[in-house]
Order: sequence, then C-alpha cells, then structure tokens
Amino acid sequence: MERKSNFEAYRIVCIMLIVIMHTFGSGTGEFNTQLGIFLNVIGNIGVTGFVLLSGYFGIRLKWKKLAKLDIMMIFWSVAGMILLTLNPMAGYQPSKKDLLGCLIPVSSHRYWFLTAYFFLCILSPFINEYLEKIDKKRFQRLILTAGALFLLLPTLVGFDQTGDGGKGIVNMILSYVIGRYIGMYHKDEKCSPAKIGSILAGVILVNFFLNVFLYRISGSTANYFARDNSIFTMVQAVLLLFLFKQFEGQSRLINLLSANVVAVYVLEDVIKLPIRTEIAPYVMMADSGMPGYIIWVLLISVVTFLAGTVLEAVRKKIFGKVEDFVLNQIGNKVAKWKKQ
Repeated sequence: MERKSNFEAYRIVCIMLIVIMHTFGSGTGEFNTQLGIFLNVIGNIGVTGFVLLSGYFGIRLKWKKLAKLDIMMIFWSVAGMILLTLNPMAGYQPSKKDLLGCLIPVSSHRYWFLTAYFFLCILSPFINEYLEKIDKKRFQRLILTAGALFLLLPTLVGFDQTGDGGKGIVNMILSYVIGRYIGMYHKDEKCSPAKIGSILAGVILVNFFLNVFLYRISGSTANYFARDNSIFTMVQAVLLLFLFKQFEGQSRLINLLSANVVAVYVLEDVIKLPIRTEIAPYVMMADSGMPGYIIWVLLISVVTFLAGTVLEAVRKKIFGKVEDFVLNQIGNKVAKWKKQ
C-alpha cells in the first residue's frame, strides 16, 4: 500500500516535536523558561501521535518487521555506546550492564517508547480482535471509561495512577484504541482545516497557561497538565491528526524523509553530543538564558533528524539484504518445525 504523504508528514512533525523538546532542555531567564514550558506542552504530542497513527491504520503483527525493529535498536545501541566511549568529551565508561542493555534494548527498557511499542505490537492481534467485535457504542464506552481513569483523573488531581507519567504500555494501548476508533468510524470525515487549527491552538494555549500557573506554584517547568497521560496531550494529538488528515496528495520527499523516523529517536543523543560539544559547545549550557538559544535548538534538531534518517538509510543499504536473508532463513526453519 502506497504511503500517504499527509500521514507521513504527521509522523515527521511528531518526531521533530520530541527532538526539539529534548534538545531545548529547560533554559533560564523569563523568555526561555516560558518557551520551555510551551515546548513541553506540545512536545509530548509526539509519542501519543505516533501511536494514534498506528491505531488509525491498525497494526498487523509481522514478526519479521518486529525483528527488524529489534535489530535496528541493537545495532545503533551498540554503535552509539562505542562512539560515546571513543568521544573524550563524553566522559563515558560503559559497564557490563550497559553492554547487556544495548544487546537486549527491548527487555532492558533502553528506549521506553520502543519497548512499549514492541509489546503493543505483540498484543495487537488480541486488541484488534476485541475492537472489531464490539459495536460502536461499546467502543465509545471503553474509550470514555479508560480515558476517565488514565487521562482525565491524572490531569485533574495530578496523581499518576500508573506511576510512569503516561510513558508506558497503559497509555500506549489507550492511544492505540483511540486511534483505532478514529480509523474505523471517522476515516472519511472531512472538516475545515482552519476550524481544527483554531481549536488546536486554543487547547494548546489553555494547556500552556495552566502549566505556567503550576510553574509559579511549584517552580517546575514540566507539570502534569503537559504529561503524556494528560487529557490535554491526547486532545492535542487527536486534533493534529485530524488536521493532517484533511490534506491529500503525494510527496516523494516527505515519504523519503519519514521512512526512518524511528531510528532518529534511537540515534538522537548520539548525534547531538558531538554537535553540542565540538560544533556549538556553549549550547551545552542547559541553563542558557540567551534569546537566540531556540535558534540553536532548532538547528541542532533539524541536523539530528536529517543525520538520523541518513545513517539508518545507509545501514539498511549495507546490511539490509543480509538482514532479510537471515530472517527469511529463520522464518523458513520455524515454518518447517511447525509442520513436523
């Protein structure tokens, strides 16, 4: 099936929001503090958006595809550890536990998002089977009940029932279920992009001001209205998905750029370290209060995205055929074993 460029652009925006949020850090000074709060408000749309989109189209479990995801994580985890060890500015000395974590990145929770997504893929046949059997009203009740427990309640009271701030399998399954509902019942729905954009801007502003209010009380720039399990984050991600859904057309460039966005998430820290330490060392100051700090953040984020996509494309070019051959051989042997 040909990839739709509007949804691929949505994936690119999601990963860029994550990278920009991570790159910015906190910052100091009134302007950068407010900007940091704003980036935290929109940055957490990224992961929720990725999973919403997976639900929209529905995950069809393919073990070969899942194995490739694991291989990619192992490859870049080990390569990243080696590069960090060789970089004197990093001051990194890996332990045996670090090495083990690189070799089993899913089990070691090295990348929380991909670990949770990996498990979601394994559970997806059971989730899909249930969601396809229930009627629309029961589907809605499921979303309303789970949303009240795992989104609305943490947003209203600030306490986190799951203990992970929404960065785990519970919120990921809920995001997938909501995305699946949109894909099953609102796939062809047309709305005014201007109307959706206005509502989205309004929700983001309310979320921003609520987090500024909490910042004045707590002194923290990362507050629970902007967490992954905030009702605001979910609504923002859904509205952004509906916004991109309104646009049609194909772009080879967008499809090309989006092909390796998951690798950007894995490679992010490895790519950014030499940029920060060797090219723009003063950007290393997480407490930077200079007004132009955001410009450096955006530049570093764009370079990180492009470098990550290129590196993964090169890895696929070099090892892709070998990877496919090995996985096919394993698949054939498993198939023969099942027939015996």
